[in-house]
Amino acid sequence: MITSQAIYTRYQNLKPILDALRGRVDQTLKSYCQENSFLYDSRIKTLESVGEKVETGRFRSFDDLDDLFACSIIIPNLEREAEATTFIENSFKVVEKRNRSNTQKAPEVFRFDSPRFIVQLLSIPGLSIGETTSVYDLKFEIQLKTAFEYAWQVATHPITYKTDEVNWKRFRLASQLKAIVEQLDILILGFDLVAPEIQSSPHLATENLQSICATIRELVETGEIPQELSPKDLSRFSQNFSSMITSSKKTASLNAALQQIRNYFVNTEAKLIPRSLSLLQICFGVLISEGIISGPFNKYRCPITPELTMAFPAANAVTTRFEY
Repeated sequence: MITSQAIYTRYQNLKPILDALRGRVDQTLKSYCQENSFLYDSRIKTLESVGEKVETGRFRSFDDLDDLFACSIIIPNLEREAEATTFIENSFKVVEKRNRSNTQKAPEVFRFDSPRFIVQLLSIPGLSIGETTSVYDLKFEIQLKTAFEYAWQVATHPITYKTDEVNWKRFRLASQLKAIVEQLDILILGFDLVAPEIQSSPHLATENLQSICATIRELVETGEIPQELSPKDLSRFSQNFSSMITSSKKTASLNAALQQIRNYFVNTEAKLIPRSLSLLQICFGVLISEGIISGPFNKYRCPITPELTMAFPAANAVTTRFEY
């Protein structure tokens, strides 16, 4: 593609400033996204893309091009949109804000509608910018997308809008996929309301995990299990507990194992419960000591430490261990 000399010259003059702008924005937003387990993406428009944008005829000058640099914050679901919006508004000078509801859209239309913020860097008070363009002068775009929206755009944009072909069927399919994305986001937002409407099927493994969850949750809520021993993720703890039971050489009853754990925490003074062990290690030590489970374990490496064997000497006999 041939780009006019005027566009080429202006672009080349701006490119170092765009690079500096991207560096500053990336530093701010990457840190924020890492802290919140969000994804982040950024790009500087290529010379060819700038030429195509100018040729749309929708812009009066280079100053109107507000996405020469653009970036995206990818949130897991719509529930996190408000907090990300607040961060953007507090971190940058917002020139324009385009919400999902700002654009007229018929109910049967499905197209890109993620929130977009046209912003500038917050300038330092008292700083004289001078006559030349600086990173504080350039407007840029921040898009806020859900994970589903991001996947849809990455998957469909190149094969629908960046091709050598105009095809009604491809546009139609992209819109249908966007409708699915919107439905997925709504389902995630209302997950706890929709899930109870699903018809359950019997599944012993899931029922066992539910029993483990219920027992541990009750013991934590009643204070029998000290709060500091409470698992970070009760569902993951339940899976690990189940693996420990099912891997035992001695066939163990889950109900018997849970009853033994309950007895231990109910009958043991809080000050005597070891705080140098994880909850799973304590459960392992109790069940080994009481003969509910025994080694060697099948495809399960026991988390045995000196602190565990000191509190529960019976664990010394276990040979299938995790190597620290």
